[in-house]
Amino acid sequence: MRTGQDRTGQDRTGQDRTERSVAYLARRKHSLKGAYMSGEDEGIYNPFPVLFLFKDGSEIFNALRRRFLRYLPFDLFPFGETKWLTDLKHCDAVVISLGLDFKSIVKKIQRKYPKMRIFYWISDVQVFRRKIEFIDWLEKQEIECLCFDKALCEEFNLVYTRNFISQKTLELIPKIKESVDAIFIGDDKDRAEMLLLLQKEFLANGKVFKIIMPKNNNRNSKYSGITYIDGWLDYEAYISEIKSSKVMVDIVQKIQSGNTLRPLEAMFLGKKIITNNHLIKNEDYYSPENIFVLGKDDIKDLLAFISTPFQQLSPEILSKYDIHGWLTEVGNLV
Repeated sequence: MRTGQDRTGQDRTGQDRTERSVAYLARRKHSLKGAYMSGEDEGIYNPFPVLFLFKDGSEIFNALRRRFLRYLPFDLFPFGETKWLTDLKHCDAVVISLGLDFKSIVKKIQRKYPKMRIFYWISDVQVFRRKIEFIDWLEKQEIECLCFDKALCEEFNLVYTRNFISQKTLELIPKIKESVDAIFIGDDKDRAEMLLLLQKEFLANGKVFKIIMPKNNNRNSKYSGITYIDGWLDYEAYISEIKSSKVMVDIVQKIQSGNTLRPLEAMFLGKKIITNNHLIKNEDYYSPENIFVLGKDDIKDLLAFISTPFQQLSPEILSKYDIHGWLTEVGNLV
């Protein structure tokens, strides 16, 4: 496993500097809505732009795009190419995490900016493990992989970076009155039984724990304590559900050793979190007042944990996990 080190050097004009400009290329706004969307902001250069391959379109067009265009070479459909590709002209590096034709996008960048450093952000450990053959191609292209999962980084000699979120996105979503005590939103992934056991603890204490899962990703929608929905919630609807709860629940999978986005969403939203991830106690944002660790903390203390207020974290800690703080860290690798 490798980590970023501060580096100095010269920019394209030959001037010495310590800061490197890094862009993040996303498929479309989604969970990064509200983040800086250009390399230029009112004439002032932004060294850490968040660029979008697609503009937000109608739901019908988005559905067609997901259904059909993912099977076709990206070179045939240069949607929004002029904007994002042009904005990269100021940057020393770009981080890509896309569900589209990654190879075609890389080729476009390499043709226009042959000296640009390209990083691949691994946000889904399960998907990455199913596409191990992709690693050989990345190595041949001299593309470095970034990941938040330390075990995966050790196994494949990837570069470890912490996970991140867009604080601006969360702020843009309206506040919702809290109506439940705890909530979990996500796919089953063999977590339903553990979640239902936790739900019984809540019920025994007169509390409400809401579990939401997509119906189409579960073989058997058989549990009465779970709210099954068709498809997935968009990010705004997802965060609105989170804002309606006092506590978030995070159950990590056995193959995962890194922290998911849920703890970050919780601390930015001022929500407590209940998790089975024992490693979370090593994080700088951990505090027993805000985080209850299943299997470590006494389940008898659960009611007291829920009943006490969230303890605000320092702006210094929060800024490290915002996307722009994360891009600053990636800049140290360039």
